Amino acid sequence: MPAYQITPRPARVLPTSLLAAIFLAAAAAEAAVDVIEVMGKVRHEGLFQQYDSSRFIFKTRDDKLLRQMRTSVTSLELDPPPSVSVELKGGKDSPTGLRFKSYSSGTFTFDQNGRPFTVPETRVASIQVWESVRMLDPEQPAPSAAAADPGSEPLESSFKLGAVNIIHFHKADVVSSVRQGNYLQEVAAKSRDRVNVIRVEVTGWITPIAVEYGITSAPQFWFYGRSGRLSDKLVDRFTDQDIDRALEKAARF
Repeated sequence: MPAYQITPRPARVLPTSLLAAIFLAAAAAEAAVDVIEVMGKVRHEGLFQQYDSSRFIFKTRDDKLLRQMRTSVTSLELDPPPSVSVELKGGKDSPTGLRFKSYSSGTFTFDQNGRPFTVPETRVASIQVWESVRMLDPEQPAPSAAAADPGSEPLESSFKLGAVNIIHFHKADVVSSVRQGNYLQEVAAKSRDRVNVIRVEVTGWITPIAVEYGITSAPQFWFYGRSGRLSDKLVDRFTDQDIDRALEKAARF
């Protein structure tokens, strides 16, 4: 048995235009995103970055960086809740095992090992998101290609002919992998079989799949055109706009 899991998309009805199908699917997809509301009027979708010095740092879908004072923020909802480190004022011991869920009415709400944990805004000094792309430990010896499992089938064997195929090297404990993976699954589900997502669970950097494809960070998204040729890789940055552009490129490749 291979040391990784492949999750292909089910077959669906073909549309008449590949580009039109991809554009419509991307427009209809609803990714899991954070939502911040400012002054009770303006809502922005994107990703929460951090909270420090009574200021929320938030990156919108179109890559604008908002720096909003706490007094101007009505609410903040995070989906899915990321793991965070919280510094409390007054030198008090910081709680551990927290996932940041929301902010509203002057209260920060966290999940602590499956239970709600709330902290008033006056006690919070900073919140830092610590989940990010996981990199190979530089002190760990680089794996040799010879260590790959020679009996495992190549991922390309799960490609669908005539479709845009995307290999998602997924790390389940990384929020960006979950969020952007959800976005791609929504795009594929609405594309009528013109976009095929192959999700590969990366459980370690020296596993056969990581060695074979040279994966030292996750998530990664590899895009293949209808010809089966690799058209793009998203490794360091993968906003919804980046994914849409890579889809468009692959559809023409």
